[in-house]
Amino acid sequence: MAKHQARCAAEIVDRGSMMFRTTIGRMFRALSATNEAILRAESEDELFQRVCDAALFGGEFLGTSVLLADEGGLLRFVAGAGAGLGTLKNTTNFSSVNENSDDGQGLAATAFRSGRSCITNDYINDPRTKRWHVQAREIGARSAAAAPIKRHGKSIGALLVYLDQPNALTEETVGLLERMAENLSFALDNFDRDRATARITRMYAALTATNEAIMRAHSEEEMFKRVCEAAVDQGRLLGAAIFMPEPDSLWFRLAAQASEYPEITASLRFSCDPSIPQGQGMGGTAFRTGKPSLSNDVVNDPRAQPWLPLVKKAGLSACAVFPLFVDCKPVAVMYFFFGGADRLDDEMIILMGRIVENVSFGLDVLKHDAERTAAEMHKERFARQLAALGA
Repeated sequence: MAKHQARCAAEIVDRGSMMFRTTIGRMFRALSATNEAILRAESEDELFQRVCDAALFGGEFLGTSVLLADEGGLLRFVAGAGAGLGTLKNTTNFSSVNENSDDGQGLAATAFRSGRSCITNDYINDPRTKRWHVQAREIGARSAAAAPIKRHGKSIGALLVYLDQPNALTEETVGLLERMAENLSFALDNFDRDRATARITRMYAALTATNEAIMRAHSEEEMFKRVCEAAVDQGRLLGAAIFMPEPDSLWFRLAAQASEYPEITASLRFSCDPSIPQGQGMGGTAFRTGKPSLSNDVVNDPRAQPWLPLVKKAGLSACAVFPLFVDCKPVAVMYFFFGGADRLDDEMIILMGRIVENVSFGLDVLKHDAERTAAEMHKERFARQLAALGA
Protein backbone atom coordinates (compact mmCIF):
# COMPACT_ATOMS: atom_id res chain seq x y z
CA MET A 1 0.00 0.00 0.00
CA ALA A 2 2.80 2.41 0.96
CA LYS A 3 4.66 1.68 -2.29
CA HIS A 4 1.48 2.38 -4.30
CA GLN A 5 0.96 5.71 -2.51
CA ALA A 6 4.57 6.70 -3.10
CA ARG A 7 4.32 5.78 -6.80
CA CYS A 8 1.12 7.81 -7.17
CA ALA A 9 2.72 10.79 -5.46
CA ALA A 10 5.75 10.59 -7.76
CA GLU A 11 3.49 10.42 -10.81
CA ILE A 12 1.66 13.55 -9.63
CA VAL A 13 4.98 15.35 -9.25
CA ASP A 14 6.06 14.32 -12.75
CA ARG A 15 2.73 15.33 -14.30
CA GLY A 16 2.68 18.67 -12.50
CA SER A 17 6.22 19.49 -13.57
CA MET A 18 5.54 18.34 -17.15
CA MET A 19 2.35 20.42 -17.41
CA PHE A 20 4.16 23.47 -16.05
CA ARG A 21 7.07 23.12 -18.48
CA THR A 22 4.67 22.41 -21.37
CA THR A 23 2.81 25.66 -20.68
CA ILE A 24 6.06 27.61 -20.46
CA GLY A 25 7.25 25.91 -23.65
CA ARG A 26 4.12 27.01 -25.51
CA MET A 27 4.57 30.58 -24.32
CA PHE A 28 8.21 30.67 -25.41
CA ARG A 29 7.17 29.34 -28.83
CA ALA A 30 4.60 32.13 -29.02
CA LEU A 31 7.24 34.68 -28.03
CA SER A 32 9.64 33.40 -30.68
CA ALA A 33 6.88 33.37 -33.29
CA THR A 34 5.94 36.98 -32.53
CA ASN A 35 9.56 38.02 -32.97
CA GLU A 36 9.57 36.35 -36.38
CA ALA A 37 6.32 38.15 -37.22
CA ILE A 38 7.85 41.49 -36.26
CA LEU A 39 10.80 40.85 -38.55
CA ARG A 40 8.64 39.98 -41.55
CA ALA A 41 5.88 42.60 -41.30
CA GLU A 42 6.00 45.46 -43.80
CA SER A 43 3.11 47.55 -42.46
CA GLU A 44 1.45 48.13 -39.10
CA ASP A 45 -1.73 46.29 -40.12
CA GLU A 46 0.33 43.33 -41.27
CA LEU A 47 2.37 43.52 -38.07
CA PHE A 48 -0.72 43.28 -35.84
CA GLN A 49 -2.20 40.39 -37.80
CA ARG A 50 1.07 38.47 -37.94
CA VAL A 51 1.51 38.87 -34.18
CA CYS A 52 -2.01 37.55 -33.52
CA ASP A 53 -1.42 34.58 -35.84
CA ALA A 54 1.96 33.86 -34.26
CA ALA A 55 0.63 34.09 -30.71
CA LEU A 56 -2.31 31.84 -31.56
CA PHE A 57 -0.35 29.02 -33.19
CA GLY A 58 2.78 29.31 -31.06
CA GLY A 59 1.00 29.61 -27.72
CA GLU A 60 -1.98 27.40 -28.62
CA PHE A 61 -4.42 30.02 -27.38
CA LEU A 62 -8.13 29.86 -28.03
CA GLY A 63 -8.05 33.34 -29.52
CA THR A 64 -5.94 36.48 -29.74
CA SER A 65 -6.69 40.06 -30.70
CA VAL A 66 -5.12 43.49 -30.90
CA LEU A 67 -7.25 46.43 -29.78
CA LEU A 68 -6.25 50.06 -30.37
CA ALA A 69 -7.76 53.13 -28.73
CA ASP A 70 -9.29 55.76 -31.00
CA GLU A 71 -9.61 59.49 -30.36
CA GLY A 72 -13.04 58.98 -28.81
CA GLY A 73 -11.71 56.68 -26.08
CA LEU A 74 -12.98 53.44 -27.61
CA LEU A 75 -10.92 50.29 -28.06
CA ARG A 76 -11.30 49.05 -31.63
CA PHE A 77 -10.53 45.56 -32.92
CA VAL A 78 -7.75 45.83 -35.55
CA ALA A 79 -6.51 42.24 -35.79
CA GLY A 80 -7.27 38.82 -34.42
CA ALA A 81 -7.02 35.07 -34.83
CA GLY A 82 -8.63 31.98 -33.40
CA ALA A 83 -11.85 30.03 -33.04
CA GLY A 84 -15.00 32.14 -33.09
CA LEU A 85 -13.17 35.09 -34.59
CA GLY A 86 -16.41 36.82 -35.57
CA THR A 87 -17.72 36.53 -32.04
CA LEU A 88 -14.36 37.64 -30.73
CA LYS A 89 -14.43 40.72 -32.94
CA ASN A 90 -17.97 41.70 -31.98
CA THR A 91 -17.26 40.96 -28.33
CA THR A 92 -14.23 43.21 -27.99
CA ASN A 93 -14.94 45.97 -30.51
CA PHE A 94 -15.84 49.47 -29.37
CA SER A 95 -15.15 48.89 -25.67
CA SER A 96 -14.74 52.12 -23.72
CA VAL A 97 -11.55 52.86 -21.84
CA ASN A 98 -13.52 54.96 -19.33
CA GLU A 99 -13.24 53.26 -15.94
CA ASN A 100 -16.69 54.57 -14.95
CA SER A 101 -18.43 52.75 -17.81
CA ASP A 102 -19.66 49.15 -17.66
CA ASP A 103 -17.21 47.89 -20.26
CA GLY A 104 -14.38 50.05 -18.93
CA GLN A 105 -13.73 47.44 -16.24
CA GLY A 106 -12.70 44.81 -18.80
CA LEU A 107 -9.22 43.39 -19.06
CA ALA A 108 -8.14 45.30 -22.17
CA ALA A 109 -9.44 48.66 -20.91
CA THR A 110 -7.80 48.14 -17.52
CA ALA A 111 -4.47 47.16 -19.11
CA PHE A 112 -4.69 50.22 -21.39
CA ARG A 113 -5.34 52.64 -18.50
CA SER A 114 -2.90 51.18 -15.99
CA GLY A 115 -0.08 50.33 -18.41
CA ARG A 116 0.12 46.90 -16.73
CA SER A 117 -1.16 43.43 -17.58
CA CYS A 118 -4.59 42.38 -16.37
CA ILE A 119 -5.70 38.74 -16.04
CA THR A 120 -8.56 36.50 -15.01
CA ASN A 121 -8.38 32.76 -14.39
CA ASP A 122 -12.18 32.43 -14.18
CA TYR A 123 -13.50 34.52 -17.05
CA ILE A 124 -17.15 33.42 -17.00
CA ASN A 125 -17.51 34.18 -13.27
CA ASP A 126 -15.38 37.31 -13.06
CA PRO A 127 -17.54 40.41 -12.38
CA ARG A 128 -15.15 42.58 -14.38
CA THR A 129 -15.98 40.64 -17.53
CA LYS A 130 -19.73 40.28 -16.85
CA ARG A 131 -20.67 42.10 -20.05
CA TRP A 132 -18.94 39.38 -22.12
CA HIS A 133 -19.90 36.22 -20.20
CA VAL A 134 -22.43 35.04 -22.79
CA GLN A 135 -19.98 35.41 -25.67
CA ALA A 136 -17.21 33.79 -23.61
CA ARG A 137 -19.37 30.70 -23.10
CA GLU A 138 -20.06 30.60 -26.83
CA ILE A 139 -16.37 30.46 -27.76
CA GLY A 140 -15.30 28.43 -24.69
CA ALA A 141 -13.12 31.10 -23.07
CA ARG A 142 -12.26 30.30 -19.45
CA SER A 143 -9.11 32.35 -18.79
CA ALA A 144 -7.86 35.55 -20.39
CA ALA A 145 -5.13 38.15 -20.14
CA ALA A 146 -4.46 41.57 -21.61
CA ALA A 147 -1.10 43.34 -21.85
CA PRO A 148 -0.72 47.01 -22.84
CA ILE A 149 0.66 47.96 -26.24
CA LYS A 150 2.69 51.15 -26.06
CA ARG A 151 4.21 53.62 -28.46
CA HIS A 152 7.03 55.82 -27.19
CA GLY A 153 6.03 54.89 -23.64
CA LYS A 154 2.32 55.76 -23.98
CA SER A 155 -0.46 53.15 -24.03
CA ILE A 156 -2.20 52.93 -27.40
CA GLY A 157 -4.06 49.63 -27.01
CA ALA A 158 -3.86 46.09 -25.69
CA LEU A 159 -2.90 42.56 -26.74
CA LEU A 160 -5.67 40.22 -25.56
CA VAL A 161 -5.47 36.41 -25.36
CA TYR A 162 -8.07 33.79 -24.42
CA LEU A 163 -7.52 30.24 -23.17
CA ASP A 164 -9.98 27.35 -22.98
CA GLN A 165 -9.03 26.20 -19.46
CA PRO A 166 -9.62 27.91 -16.10
CA ASN A 167 -6.59 28.71 -13.93
CA ALA A 168 -4.37 28.50 -17.02
CA LEU A 169 -2.42 31.69 -16.32
CA THR A 170 0.56 31.69 -13.98
CA GLU A 171 3.02 34.43 -13.12
CA GLU A 172 5.46 32.90 -15.59
CA THR A 173 3.02 32.73 -18.51
CA VAL A 174 1.81 36.29 -17.90
CA GLY A 175 5.44 37.42 -17.83
CA LEU A 176 5.98 35.92 -21.28
CA LEU A 177 2.79 37.52 -22.60
CA GLU A 178 4.11 40.86 -21.37
CA ARG A 179 7.35 40.26 -23.28
CA MET A 180 5.33 39.63 -26.44
CA ALA A 181 3.55 42.96 -25.97
CA GLU A 182 6.84 44.72 -25.14
CA ASN A 183 8.46 43.40 -28.32
CA LEU A 184 5.44 44.53 -30.33
CA SER A 185 5.72 47.97 -28.70
CA PHE A 186 9.42 48.09 -29.51
CA ALA A 187 8.65 47.26 -33.14
CA LEU A 188 6.10 50.09 -33.30
CA ASP A 189 8.65 52.55 -31.90
CA ASN A 190 11.03 51.61 -34.67
CA PHE A 191 8.60 50.87 -37.46
CA ASP A 192 9.11 54.18 -39.22
CA ARG A 193 12.88 53.82 -39.05
CA ASP A 194 15.06 51.55 -41.08
CA ARG A 195 14.53 48.33 -39.10
CA ALA A 196 16.06 46.24 -41.84
CA THR A 197 19.65 47.12 -41.00
CA ALA A 198 21.81 44.03 -40.83
CA ARG A 199 22.70 44.38 -37.16
CA ILE A 200 19.14 44.81 -35.89
CA THR A 201 17.92 41.92 -38.03
CA ARG A 202 20.73 39.74 -36.72
CA MET A 203 19.97 40.61 -33.11
CA TYR A 204 16.26 39.91 -33.59
CA ALA A 205 17.26 36.52 -35.00
CA ALA A 206 19.48 36.02 -31.95
CA LEU A 207 16.60 36.97 -29.65
CA THR A 208 14.34 34.40 -31.31
CA ALA A 209 17.04 31.72 -31.19
CA THR A 210 17.77 32.32 -27.50
CA ASN A 211 14.06 31.99 -26.73
CA GLU A 212 14.11 28.59 -28.43
CA ALA A 213 17.24 27.67 -26.48
CA ILE A 214 15.65 28.59 -23.16
CA MET A 215 12.50 26.65 -24.02
CA ARG A 216 14.42 23.46 -24.84
CA ALA A 217 16.88 23.53 -21.93
CA HIS A 218 16.34 21.25 -18.94
CA SER A 219 19.11 22.60 -16.71
CA GLU A 220 20.95 25.82 -16.01
CA GLU A 221 24.14 24.54 -17.66
CA GLU A 222 22.32 23.44 -20.80
CA MET A 223 20.44 26.73 -21.02
CA PHE A 224 23.62 28.82 -20.69
CA LYS A 225 25.37 26.80 -23.38
CA ARG A 226 22.44 26.95 -25.81
CA VAL A 227 21.91 30.69 -25.25
CA CYS A 228 25.55 31.58 -25.92
CA GLU A 229 25.58 29.48 -29.08
CA ALA A 230 22.30 31.01 -30.30
CA ALA A 231 23.52 34.56 -29.68
CA VAL A 232 26.76 33.99 -31.59
CA ASP A 233 25.34 31.91 -34.45
CA GLN A 234 22.32 34.12 -35.17
CA GLY A 235 23.70 37.48 -34.05
CA ARG A 236 27.03 36.81 -35.77
CA LEU A 237 28.89 38.05 -32.72
CA LEU A 238 32.56 37.62 -32.01
CA GLY A 239 31.54 35.78 -28.89
CA ALA A 240 29.14 35.43 -25.97
CA ALA A 241 29.88 34.13 -22.49
CA ILE A 242 28.24 33.75 -19.10
CA PHE A 243 30.24 34.00 -15.89
CA MET A 244 29.09 33.10 -12.37
CA PRO A 245 30.67 33.88 -8.97
CA GLU A 246 32.84 31.11 -7.59
CA PRO A 247 31.51 29.69 -4.30
CA ASP A 248 32.62 31.75 -1.28
CA SER A 249 34.73 33.99 -3.50
CA LEU A 250 34.70 37.43 -5.12
CA TRP A 251 36.09 35.94 -8.35
CA PHE A 252 34.08 34.62 -11.29
CA ARG A 253 34.23 31.37 -13.23
CA LEU A 254 33.27 30.73 -16.84
CA ALA A 255 29.88 28.95 -16.93
CA ALA A 256 29.35 28.82 -20.71
CA GLN A 257 30.67 30.37 -23.91
CA ALA A 258 30.55 30.40 -27.68
CA SER A 259 33.41 32.28 -29.32
CA GLU A 260 35.74 32.50 -32.28
CA TYR A 261 38.53 32.57 -29.69
CA PRO A 262 37.42 30.20 -26.90
CA GLU A 263 40.89 30.04 -25.39
CA ILE A 264 40.85 33.81 -24.89
CA THR A 265 37.42 33.81 -23.27
CA ALA A 266 38.40 30.91 -21.04
CA SER A 267 41.43 32.84 -19.76
CA LEU A 268 39.35 35.89 -18.78
CA ARG A 269 39.50 36.32 -15.00
CA PHE A 270 37.75 39.08 -13.12
CA SER A 271 36.30 39.92 -9.72
CA CYS A 272 33.50 42.01 -8.25
CA ASP A 273 35.88 43.48 -5.63
CA PRO A 274 36.06 47.21 -6.49
CA SER A 275 39.31 47.64 -4.57
CA ILE A 276 41.40 45.78 -7.18
CA PRO A 277 41.83 46.51 -10.93
CA GLN A 278 40.26 43.17 -11.90
CA GLY A 279 37.14 44.21 -9.99
CA GLN A 280 36.80 47.56 -11.73
CA GLY A 281 36.16 46.08 -15.17
CA MET A 282 32.87 45.83 -17.01
CA GLY A 283 31.92 42.39 -15.65
CA GLY A 284 32.53 43.15 -11.98
CA THR A 285 30.82 46.53 -12.29
CA ALA A 286 27.73 45.07 -14.01
CA PHE A 287 27.38 42.40 -11.30
CA ARG A 288 27.98 44.81 -8.44
CA THR A 289 25.61 47.54 -9.65
CA GLY A 290 22.97 45.35 -11.31
CA LYS A 291 23.23 47.54 -14.42
CA PRO A 292 24.68 46.95 -17.91
CA SER A 293 28.27 47.95 -18.69
CA LEU A 294 28.75 49.10 -22.29
CA SER A 295 31.72 50.12 -24.39
CA ASN A 296 32.09 51.09 -28.05
CA ASP A 297 35.87 51.48 -27.80
CA VAL A 298 37.17 48.62 -25.71
CA VAL A 299 40.82 49.10 -26.64
CA ASN A 300 40.83 52.61 -25.15
CA ASP A 301 38.36 51.94 -22.34
CA PRO A 302 40.16 52.19 -18.95
CA ARG A 303 37.90 49.48 -17.54
CA ALA A 304 39.43 47.00 -20.01
CA GLN A 305 43.09 47.84 -19.33
CA PRO A 306 43.84 44.77 -17.15
CA TRP A 307 42.83 42.59 -20.11
CA LEU A 308 44.20 44.73 -22.96
CA PRO A 309 46.42 41.97 -24.46
CA LEU A 310 43.38 39.68 -24.69
CA VAL A 311 41.26 42.48 -26.18
CA LYS A 312 43.80 43.18 -28.93
CA LYS A 313 44.42 39.52 -29.67
CA ALA A 314 40.68 38.89 -30.18
CA GLY A 315 40.13 42.02 -32.25
CA LEU A 316 37.45 43.22 -29.84
CA SER A 317 35.90 46.55 -30.82
CA ALA A 318 32.76 46.76 -28.67
CA CYS A 319 31.48 44.92 -25.64
CA ALA A 320 28.31 44.77 -23.54
CA VAL A 321 27.93 43.06 -20.17
CA PHE A 322 24.52 42.52 -18.61
CA PRO A 323 23.70 41.08 -15.18
CA LEU A 324 21.47 38.02 -14.93
CA PHE A 325 18.97 37.89 -12.08
CA VAL A 326 17.11 35.32 -10.01
CA ASP A 327 14.41 36.69 -7.71
CA CYS A 328 15.67 40.21 -8.51
CA LYS A 329 19.23 39.47 -7.30
CA PRO A 330 22.30 39.37 -9.63
CA VAL A 331 23.58 35.80 -9.95
CA ALA A 332 25.74 35.98 -13.09
CA VAL A 333 26.78 38.22 -15.99
CA MET A 334 26.50 37.73 -19.73
CA TYR A 335 29.10 39.16 -22.11
CA PHE A 336 28.40 40.10 -25.74
CA PHE A 337 31.62 40.56 -27.77
CA PHE A 338 31.66 42.51 -31.04
CA GLY A 339 34.43 42.84 -33.62
CA GLY A 340 35.10 44.76 -36.82
CA ALA A 341 32.84 47.74 -37.48
CA ASP A 342 30.02 46.63 -35.16
CA ARG A 343 28.99 49.27 -32.63
CA LEU A 344 26.37 49.42 -29.91
CA ASP A 345 23.35 51.66 -30.50
CA ASP A 346 20.06 52.06 -28.65
CA GLU A 347 18.26 49.36 -30.61
CA MET A 348 21.08 46.86 -30.15
CA ILE A 349 21.21 47.57 -26.42
CA ILE A 350 17.46 47.09 -26.04
CA LEU A 351 17.55 43.77 -27.91
CA MET A 352 20.46 42.49 -25.83
CA GLY A 353 18.49 43.56 -22.77
CA ARG A 354 15.57 41.47 -24.03
CA ILE A 355 17.85 38.46 -24.39
CA VAL A 356 19.20 38.66 -20.85
CA GLU A 357 15.73 39.35 -19.43
CA ASN A 358 14.55 36.12 -21.03
CA VAL A 359 17.58 34.23 -19.69
CA SER A 360 16.86 35.61 -16.21
CA PHE A 361 13.25 34.58 -16.65
CA GLY A 362 14.42 31.09 -17.64
CA LEU A 363 16.54 30.93 -14.48
CA ASP A 364 13.54 31.92 -12.39
CA VAL A 365 11.45 29.21 -14.06
CA LEU A 366 14.10 26.55 -13.45
CA LYS A 367 14.48 27.62 -9.82
CA HIS A 368 10.76 27.68 -9.10
CA ASP A 369 10.28 24.40 -10.96
CA ALA A 370 12.97 22.82 -8.77
CA GLU A 371 11.38 24.26 -5.63
CA ARG A 372 7.98 22.99 -6.70
CA THR A 373 9.39 19.53 -7.36
CA ALA A 374 11.25 19.53 -4.02
CA ALA A 375 8.06 20.50 -2.18
CA GLU A 376 6.13 17.70 -3.87
CA MET A 377 8.90 15.22 -3.05
CA HIS A 378 8.75 16.37 0.58
CA LYS A 379 5.00 15.68 0.56
CA GLU A 380 5.69 12.29 -0.99
CA ARG A 381 8.19 11.39 1.75
CA PHE A 382 5.72 12.55 4.40
CA ALA A 383 3.01 10.42 2.79
CA ARG A 384 5.31 7.40 2.83
CA GLN A 385 6.08 7.96 6.51
CA LEU A 386 2.39 8.18 7.34
CA ALA A 387 1.72 5.05 5.32
CA ALA A 388 4.52 3.22 7.15
CA LEU A 389 3.10 4.25 10.53
CA GLY A 390 -0.34 3.10 9.42
CA ALA A 391 1.06 -0.25 8.31
